[in-house]
Amino acid sequence: MYLNKKQIIFFKEIRMGNIFRCTRCNEIIWLTYYKLPDKTALCWQCGDKEKEQEKQQKMKDIKQKLTGDAYHVFYKFVEKYRGTPPTEELQKLISLLELKYLIHVDRDTYKEIEQIFKTKIENQERIQHLEEFEKDLLETTEYVHKKVDALTTKNGTTSYFCTICNNIIDKKNFEYTKTHFGKPLCEQHQGTPYQRKLFEALRQRGIGCEYEAYDGFKHVDIAIPKARLYIEIDGKHHLTDPTQLDKDLWRDEYSSKDGYRTIHYSNEQLAENLPAIADALAEVIKNRENNIIY
Repeated sequence: MYLNKKQIIFFKEIRMGNIFRCTRCNEIIWLTYYKLPDKTALCWQCGDKEKEQEKQQKMKDIKQKLTGDAYHVFYKFVEKYRGTPPTEELQKLISLLELKYLIHVDRDTYKEIEQIFKTKIENQERIQHLEEFEKDLLETTEYVHKKVDALTTKNGTTSYFCTICNNIIDKKNFEYTKTHFGKPLCEQHQGTPYQRKLFEALRQRGIGCEYEAYDGFKHVDIAIPKARLYIEIDGKHHLTDPTQLDKDLWRDEYSSKDGYRTIHYSNEQLAENLPAIADALAEVIKNRENNIIY
């Protein structure tokens, strides 16, 4: 019977009494084994477990680093190449992540992260399709309540509607909000005092902005369409509540698909620095308006 090199070494060790045992489970190692960096031998079962743990730790480390612009770069790449990306483009992505963001991603790791992002993209598209389906079902209501601010019945009485929740509002609120915000809003959806103050401060600086704008997924506190910018004024719970923070990240990610960036301010920041914030925003907005390519 022909023995290969490993088998010859193994039987020599048996004759010499040097039987290998796994350092994890103490089982005898038969021919195939896994070596740790320190040369410790494991049986193939424990070796597979060790490799899986190493793989999970590596993914965990990458996910911790994959934030901010690095996250958006990777996400956009997966969104652009749904199938197998061109080899040259994939190599560029791997080099960019390693050189600029200090994140080492090999091809196997790329496939795992790609699958995570693909699932997110597919879920978002599924939600979008369902929202379009819902909109079609509610087309009549949408027309009456959103395309028509006020509806006069045959007996001459007029009903006024909030743009956001479609609830009936009184004539005084209707006229006030149409004048100040450009759309009818109930008291609940007229925003916080700081939201209203920032909106007015931007308008005084010549910025064309929209109050309580709808981006197809959520209502935004203040939108500047020409600069593709959204401004959200948040309470403390947006910074300290994990559930709310996760929702905000998803919402910002959805908005970024159309090239919009979102800036968040807390009520405390606006209370302390409203004029300075409005001045800075006005300058940034004008710069973005001049540089946006449609």
